[in-house]
Amino acid sequence: MMPSGELLSGVLTQTQVAGWEWLIAVFLWLAGISGMGSVAYYWYRRASLAYTLLISIVLALVFVVADLTRPWNVFNAIITAMLSGTYNWSSWMALGIVLLVVQLILLLAISLHHAGLGRIRGFSWISRLASSNIFLALVGFSGFMVTIYSGFLISQASGISLWNTALIPALWIVSASVCSVALVEIFSIFDSSREHAEEMKKIGVRIGLSIDLFELFLLLSFIYVSLTFISLGARLGAEMILYGELAPITWIGVIGLGIIYPALVGAYTVISKRYVKALILSAALLALIGALLLRYVILAGGVYEPLYI
Repeated sequence: MMPSGELLSGVLTQTQVAGWEWLIAVFLWLAGISGMGSVAYYWYRRASLAYTLLISIVLALVFVVADLTRPWNVFNAIITAMLSGTYNWSSWMALGIVLLVVQLILLLAISLHHAGLGRIRGFSWISRLASSNIFLALVGFSGFMVTIYSGFLISQASGISLWNTALIPALWIVSASVCSVALVEIFSIFDSSREHAEEMKKIGVRIGLSIDLFELFLLLSFIYVSLTFISLGARLGAEMILYGELAPITWIGVIGLGIIYPALVGAYTVISKRYVKALILSAALLALIGALLLRYVILAGGVYEPLYI
């Protein structure tokens, strides 16, 4: 097999053309945290998690709009298109903006409940709504849709065959689930409700271990499928990720620190039944960072299909 550097001399990467790098990687990461974190909120109904999810969805909107050519026109363009009936619902970006705004409104209601707005006369419906299992199931479903949208956003991209696989939405869902479990573990460590926190911490470690291993399986499957894909662009991208310029981030950041280390900590904790706060906290933080790096390497590994080779 030819070295990636030699092959890449005649082709263009998406970072050279579209420039999707850290800005979009952070957007995808925040959308995933907010999305699958909303699913986790159904079982872990804490103010700390609610506020984190709200901040995540707000920042996700900021990052995705900031990547547009004229971000200051977005609000006016959306309102005008909605009112005139010309909104392009077939656009993944336009659809995503709507999903993100809906998720923002739902999480705002939950956060206002935790902030105590429901105790004010005339606003008690906020508390009843935010405590309803049906409403929280809707929030979780909306969050799942936001996460899977962030995967389809790039898997539908034309000309970049590395991304044109259903493994990316699946990987995004699993990776975002790892982030939501990591957040629950972190907040459980500092939770003042000791009995509930201990229970959630144990559940989080067991679930986190299973998801870590599944994420590793999906990531290796994604790389293997891309390396053996008939498309040259997909093979070049996989080479960059596996042993090219992105390899240090992949092996050290994503796999080593972001997946293997949290999995080893989870296995040690389950087997020894010792919950070492420093280990769990470090594993959760590294899992969050690994999820961000995962999105970056897959974005940066995007190569346009060469037309003349």
